[in-house]
Amino acid sequence: MNNVIVAADGTSEAEVRQTQKNYERAFNMLDKVTIQIHEKIEEITAATASNLPPLQLPENLVLNLNKKSNLKLKPIEIPIFSGEYKSWISFKNMFDSLIHNNAEFSDLQRMHYLKSCISDEAERLLSQFDVTEHSYKTAYDTLTERYQNEVILVDAHIVDILAQPDLVFESSEGIKELMDKTTDNLRALKGLKIDTSTWDPILLLLLVQKLDSVNRALWEQTLKPKTRPTMEKFLSFLNIRFHALGCQQKFKFSIGSSTSKIQRQTENNDHQTVQNSSHQRCPVCSDENHSIFACEIFRKANQHDRFEMVSKARLCERCLRGHKAECTQQEGCRVCGEYHHTFLHRNH
Repeated sequence: MNNVIVAADGTSEAEVRQTQKNYERAFNMLDKVTIQIHEKIEEITAATASNLPPLQLPENLVLNLNKKSNLKLKPIEIPIFSGEYKSWISFKNMFDSLIHNNAEFSDLQRMHYLKSCISDEAERLLSQFDVTEHSYKTAYDTLTERYQNEVILVDAHIVDILAQPDLVFESSEGIKELMDKTTDNLRALKGLKIDTSTWDPILLLLLVQKLDSVNRALWEQTLKPKTRPTMEKFLSFLNIRFHALGCQQKFKFSIGSSTSKIQRQTENNDHQTVQNSSHQRCPVCSDENHSIFACEIFRKANQHDRFEMVSKARLCERCLRGHKAECTQQEGCRVCGEYHHTFLHRNH
């Protein structure tokens, strides 16, 4: 007796398997045809989307790309220039490189890009110019004549270096800001053909005073007798401290979060929720780009005004955050050891 499995409609198992194979073969062919159609559409679209000539790559550059993948690079965005002198050099260099000196663009296209890359004072300066081919050169020269003032540019970058706020306590964010702003402005001054190689003693004297007491002491420990430090060494020190403090704060946060979840999960949830919201918006000036610790208004205020700001915002005097539960921060003022935050110490 033959052991043949027969379906309810009389179809044998072998016939069912053959039908399944036919379906799979058909779907595979459909997939291949679909891929070929998409590739053809993309070739046609790429050929007709722009009138610009194709990009000529160097002969020694080999691109090993999968034919089924599309390499789409995000277009380079030119930063918006609002009329700040300290931003002029970086804006002009990028605009000249991508637009002004690009032979593929007409003056009409250049004018369109120029008008779309300015705002505020710079936009008002060129408001009288229409987007036409003949107005581009005059508009570009007008903008350059106004902001390519090397005397004002040099002063703006020097002031930006020296006007940086003092760091009251150890902060990776504060160290990073001091390092980046100093580096960017020195690079801009170099681009203006200003020789800053002899400025190290003056800059170091002023910038070291902006460090908090802990980092100032650590910097002084790196100095060697009868050896003059350099700005390069100082910026390298800031970079090391930035990474060290970042790792340290991340480690403390991880350990503290795990411990608080075990000991007081409910209280910590209330505290953490409000704490996270305080990082999103400054309770003093309502700016969403910084916390109260980086707020210029709060840091420049005297001790009495800071207490008023903290009280008005209903913040904890120990951690400077808003929370309903008992404050979980163990450390108090780093100067006198009292309950209040270091920012509220009378000498700050």
